[in-house]
Amino acid sequence: MAPAPSRGDAQGLDPDALRRVQALIDESEVRSSATSRCASRRSRATFDLQRRTDLVQIQQGLGRLEGRTDAEAARTRELVNYMMRVSQQQPPR
Repeated sequence: MAPAPSRGDAQGLDPDALRRVQALIDESEVRSSATSRCASRRSRATFDLQRRTDLVQIQQGLGRLEGRTDAEAARTRELVNYMMRVSQQQPPR
């Protein structure tokens, strides 16, 4: 009886084929990792841009509110000053 052909490993796969498959898997993992890092950087950049945009909008809103508050305070001062002048006048005799 002739000897059985060499099977390479217990599953009958050629060691060279196994190395090639492992190399393909390794390359795929490297690409996947690079893609993941790139997506993470894009997400972080998008988040940072949105954060800066939100901060600008908040500052603008606060500036408008401050302007309205200052105007209201000026009107209140004018009214108080008017009332002080009127209250200090002597009634006619």
